[in-house]
Amino acid sequence: DSTGDYMLISPEITELTTDGLQVTFSVKGASGQELEVGTITNPLDASTFTVLQTRTLSSSNYEDIELNIVAGTDSYFAIRHGQTGTYDTYYIDDISFNVLPSCITPTNLAVSNVSATTATISWDAETTATGGYDYFVTNAGTVPDGSTTPTGSVASGTLTASLTSLTSETDYDVYIRSDCGGGDKSDWSSAVSFTTACNTESLPWTEDFENAGATPDCWTESGGEAWNYDTTGAGENI
Repeated sequence: DSTGDYMLISPEITELTTDGLQVTFSVKGASGQELEVGTITNPLDASTFTVLQTRTLSSSNYEDIELNIVAGTDSYFAIRHGQTGTYDTYYIDDISFNVLPSCITPTNLAVSNVSATTATISWDAETTATGGYDYFVTNAGTVPDGSTTPTGSVASGTLTASLTSLTSETDYDVYIRSDCGGGDKSDWSSAVSFTTACNTESLPWTEDFENAGATPDCWTESGGEAWNYDTTGAGENI
């Protein structure tokens, strides 16, 4: 059915009207399906539902959703079927409710303009970040915590940062957090991963195919048949 209101509504939550709420959950469907998330005044009256976020799924895997809801008049949390198709199905798991923190983690961290040694990061504005934003970049798999020294910081209102002096052909993780002033910092965001590009080689240059039977980094293959890499002879060869 692609008409009507199909909603999942929480029990009444007092903090929605007093402190605000931070909600996280996981959802799986098909790419392109939509899910509406918000609050509702009367669970028996769908017309009192207020949409706070419409999420379009980007894959058929579980995706994490986080929603920060400031205190208002509605005392119920609700998820509504987006009805983008007649037979759309959603799988929802691990809904977590917490009091809205005083300092909120920025959302939609993204990486762009990746080169061999540089990249650009961006994120959405967070109103509580009166002291700006900190970011942390690592190629060692380090997960930052409250004691981690940031790689860099930007002022409030700045929503991009340039990463420099990176190493080519390297996997990196980047994190972002809000600085809300007076020593109040948000939690670090989830990691966004990226890989720096290959260097432009200068002559003289040799590829020795010491690559354990796989395509060497920064080489690509084309055509209908794959190349074979021999690791059993006197030396690796193609």
